[in-house]
Amino acid sequence: MTDRLQAVIFDLDGVLCSTSRLHADAWSRLVRELGIEPPPDLEDAVRGISRLASLKLALGHHADHFSKRELEELAEKKNRYYLAALDSLGPRDASPGAKELLDALRASKIKIAVASASKNAKQVIKALGFSDIFDTVADGHSYRFAKPHPDIFLTAARMLGTDPGSCVVVEDAAAGIDAALDGGFVALGLGKKDMLYHAHAVVPRLDAVSLPMLTHLHDRFRPDRWSLVENFSQSESNPAVVDRFAARNSCLTIPAVFHFGRESKAPQVIRTLHSTAPSKASLISSSESVISDKQIENIR
Repeated sequence: MTDRLQAVIFDLDGVLCSTSRLHADAWSRLVRELGIEPPPDLEDAVRGISRLASLKLALGHHADHFSKRELEELAEKKNRYYLAALDSLGPRDASPGAKELLDALRASKIKIAVASASKNAKQVIKALGFSDIFDTVADGHSYRFAKPHPDIFLTAARMLGTDPGSCVVVEDAAAGIDAALDGGFVALGLGKKDMLYHAHAVVPRLDAVSLPMLTHLHDRFRPDRWSLVENFSQSESNPAVVDRFAARNSCLTIPAVFHFGRESKAPQVIRTLHSTAPSKASLISSSESVISDKQIENIR
């Protein structure tokens, strides 16, 4: 791992363009044809997850009424609805600031990739006019395990020839942030802070992201800057605390990746809660209101 930012990996839907509504509309049309009302939060719920997982969310408890083959056929039908909607997609549908940011990264010789759960990612990228910009695309055909498993981002990093700790991932979905953190990446959330609280930083829109911001974010949070130094057996938390200051430690086989919420009076020390289930995200709490089981300190 180098101490310099080498690559930025972007999710596609909701980051470089806004196709999440097209997905949600296609899922809603599909399940309504079956006489099922889709959940009201469907658009947010299906962000960043696989096609079959999205279908099961759209179907709700009715999913158990379908065989595996029937589910696959329904997913393909939804995809036809989605592809038809994509015919109208063009460069004007790229997120504001996307082209400028991608051009700045290329001019600085920082590698860029798309890592998307969508099997239609390359078609979307072509419609946006970005085909010649990215060094590689890891799409729905490229990975074995769906988000929140880090497989898609680890695949993208391998395709780029970079170490995860040398990359920043830009994501708009909670499952994608989980995946990035568990893979050992620096994670930038795009969207609502209450949904992406576990990212290293959160910005509302892509046009709020710049090359200096990404460079600073990576320099501050790259995994080799942090190390687990002490363990304690008990922990407490106040879940109502909004100003969160926490660490993600479900994966400690690599140098742990840590999250800063708002500025702290003691930025050199992070206190994080014990994760009783290794596959789950740690609970989040204010560093000032926690009796910590893990004490982390800046090793630089």
